[in-house]
Amino acid sequence: MYIIFIKNEKTREELGAEETVTEKIKRRILTWFGQVEKMEGKRLPNAALRGHIRGERSRGRQRKRWMDNVREDLEERGIQLSTAFGKNQE
Repeated sequence: MYIIFIKNEKTREELGAEETVTEKIKRRILTWFGQVEKMEGKRLPNAALRGHIRGERSRGRQRKRWMDNVREDLEERGIQLSTAFGKNQE
């Protein structure tokens, strides 16, 4: 019995998929971030995005927070988080 390994790139090419799952997830995260950024400040998602929790984080390597991923995804595209936050503020 033989096991055949097919590369992800070949599978995407055969299916006609242009972006990887990771790229799609990153794009959806940034889309949601943009939608929340456009909301009024009183709305719960926007308040949660801008809110700060008091206290200390536990010792050791910290788990990634949602905003850590947003920050990384924006920086991959050459956009600073402060710039993204400031676009809809007037």
